[in-house]
This record gives sequence, structure tokens and C-alpha cells, in this order.
Amino acid sequence: MEDAAKTLRLGEGLEKVPDFLKEIPVIDVAAAGTCSLLEAKQDHDEGWSWTHSVVVDGGANVGGLAITAGAIALLPIEAPTAVVAGVGGVVAVGVTGVLDHAFHEHWKEDIHNHGVVAGILHGSGHVFSQTGGDFVRMKDDIWHGIKSLF
Repeated sequence: MEDAAKTLRLGEGLEKVPDFLKEIPVIDVAAAGTCSLLEAKQDHDEGWSWTHSVVVDGGANVGGLAITAGAIALLPIEAPTAVVAGVGGVVAVGVTGVLDHAFHEHWKEDIHNHGVVAGILHGSGHVFSQTGGDFVRMKDDIWHGIKSLF
């Protein structure tokens, strides 16, 4: 937030802002908000109310950002930037994917069809399988992007 304020020449009043607010990653929050709205529109088009869609998709993205920030805060201060970026990227995609798929899983149906314990295990299997699939698709997309450069 501090960098954005300086870029927009709003730095004069920035001294009054608490230090922890100066470190808010504006681009990350804006990206999460944009993704939340795009995902919420898709869920709304598939029959969910706007409120339910925004809460579920926004909750997954905000939760992913918060857990990622916590994970990065646990890294040693001396950690190289590439390590911080790598850990941050993997945690952000993984946690956000798990939360998003967990919020979209049909838990009632899983429990009804398989019983409580087996239903939770069945739904959890779906969540982690779908999240793993997200990583595979991303890897493939990145690889195809790299190949197209050459």
C-alpha cells in the first residue's frame, strides 16, 4: 500500500497510517477481489444467489491470502526472494484451491451417500484431487507457454 501511495503521490498523509496497513499488498488484494467476482458470477450463473456466491468465492480468496501471508511471515528473514516467491506462490494456489473446492463440495450429499466418516473422507478426496488437478493444469499451461517462446 505504501508503494501504491507513493506512486500515486499520496505519500504526504501516509505518516498517519499505522505501519501494518502500509504493508498491504494492493495488487494481491485487487487480484483476489477480481477473481472472487469472476468466480461469483460463474456460480451465480449456475444457480447460486449473489450473496452466497460472493461470500463463498471471496472467502476462499481472502482465506488463501491470509494463510499465505502467515506462511510467508514464518519464513526466516534471510530467505532469498526466490524462495519467498516460490513458497508464497505454492501456498497461495494450494490453500486457495483447497478452500475453494471445499466450499464447492457437496458435503451433505457425500455424507448422505457414504455416512459421516466415509462421506467426509470421500468429499476430502474430491477436494484434494481437484486441487491437485489445478496444479497439473497450471504446470501444463506454464510449460506450453514456455514452449511457445521457442
